[in-house]
Amino acid sequence: MRIIKMVLLALLAIPAFFILILTIASFDYFYYPIIGFKAENAAEASLEEKYNEDFVIDESTYSKPLGNDFGDYHIIAHPKKNPDLEVTVSVSEDMEPFYDTYLEMHWRDELNTRFGLLYEELYGTVENYSYMVNVSFTDEIEVRYDHNDTY
Repeated sequence: MRIIKMVLLALLAIPAFFILILTIASFDYFYYPIIGFKAENAAEASLEEKYNEDFVIDESTYSKPLGNDFGDYHIIAHPKKNPDLEVTVSVSEDMEPFYDTYLEMHWRDELNTRFGLLYEELYGTVENYSYMVNVSFTDEIEVRYDHNDTY
């Protein structure tokens, strides 16, 4: 009788162990995506406070690469005044925004506009105009200038 109890206990322990593992895994892969609206709110508030401009969230995704301890939210937004300006914000699991691309995208857009005007002046059309500028600066330079400074 005692052996039967031990065998039954072992047979129940194995599925219970797998259920526990699946529950822990589901926390990372189901819970965090479900509460993505919190990350979206944090990103929107951060952008609006940092750049004194209204933003709209377009989409958000959560990712946690295998082997990493923490994941992050990848949020795409745009200023209400400029829907064509796509900004990316990274938000950690603890809902703290740690990176955004607003300055780079703002300055890229401004430079592309100015270059397009110059191109049109030189060639009379922007029909075949296609130009992309990647702008990146060290943190020290970004701190020195705000988003209203021109490129």
